[in-house]
Amino acid sequence: MSHPSLSIVIPTVGRTDSIDALLASIAGGSTTPIEVIVVDQNEDGRLVALLAKWTGSLPIVHIQTTKNGAAAARNKGAAVATGEYVHFPDDDSAYSADVLQKSLALLDNSQYAGVSGSIVDPATRQRAVIKFLPEPCEVRLDTIHKTTTEMTLVWRTDVFRKLGGFDESLGIGTYFGAEESADLMVRALQAGYRFRFEPDLVYFHAETKEQPVKKYLAYGRGNGRAFWKHRHVPELRRYYCGYFAKGVAGFCLFLAFRPARALRYGARAWGFAIGFVKSVKATQSIP
Repeated sequence: MSHPSLSIVIPTVGRTDSIDALLASIAGGSTTPIEVIVVDQNEDGRLVALLAKWTGSLPIVHIQTTKNGAAAARNKGAAVATGEYVHFPDDDSAYSADVLQKSLALLDNSQYAGVSGSIVDPATRQRAVIKFLPEPCEVRLDTIHKTTTEMTLVWRTDVFRKLGGFDESLGIGTYFGAEESADLMVRALQAGYRFRFEPDLVYFHAETKEQPVKKYLAYGRGNGRAFWKHRHVPELRRYYCGYFAKGVAGFCLFLAFRPARALRYGARAWGFAIGFVKSVKATQSIP
């Protein structure tokens, strides 16, 4: 009996120790990928010795690129992936021991184009990063932001490619610093593909709520751009209007007694407005 083949694509810049921990979690898992494609955006060669250390244990493929953005790096890795399935962990995340085995078992011989799990903070063992739904379900347009992220989705490689991959203008490392996964999921669902969410499929990543204000600005710009792209989708309109309103309300509520928190809320609302307006102007400037 043949087993489904998996390619892991790791976009990375500026990190070393967390890459070592991520590779250790892959090596210690119950599923061996056909390849681990490390898309290296560093210019200082910091990963050369580390990857050489793991080459005997894992099928490492080292690709270097100078193009900015995690979305661009993921797309570059996916373009050369040979596995039937592909997964995109963050470079500061890790796998639970059987998450890939269980994900592939759910996908193999199913009608699903992908399966998503949830994120757990390894220190607190609590759900992290987004507010995941508590129960398994099929992903819908109105649950994308409660069931999927870039690092929780295992994709059928052919589907990922047919959709054109991630929008490289969105996501970490770009001006519009978020929403590349949600944007791709909207396109996938609108194309008729089906996805499953299983919260017991666990990936590890530290909670990320306390970020610098400039990151909230970038996240907001990404959400504003995604709102413009998908403004005709009612479920997305409701989500993005709520995102903006929460930013404004949080800024007003906390300004007097928790100014640092107010700034974070205000940054996401201001960033959202900037991202939306710039996207509108860019569209209007196209002949």
